[in-house]
Amino acid sequence: MKKTWKFKWTKSSIKFLEKHPKAKRKIKAKLIKLLKCLKNNKFYECSKRYKIKKLKGKYSGLFRMAIGNYRVIFKFEHKKLVIIVEKVGTRENFYQ
Repeated sequence: MKKTWKFKWTKSSIKFLEKHPKAKRKIKAKLIKLLKCLKNNKFYECSKRYKIKKLKGKYSGLFRMAIGNYRVIFKFEHKKLVIIVEKVGTRENFYQ
């Protein structure tokens, strides 16, 4: 049986999505497409297709995905096949 990737959400990311229902639909749809892509273990292709970038500085070890005006910061736990969504927000004040 092939294992599949799953998501875990932090409290702050859930709180943002509850306040922004339009963002919730858009972000979840894009993340589900990312999961389907990762099932084929083609991380490089997925990162290009979904504009995923590795972050530096205080966000070192995390990744960023741009979804329209929204940003999602997450990290991968490859051994557990889990993507932990750390932060979700709008582009304007996202990195502060």
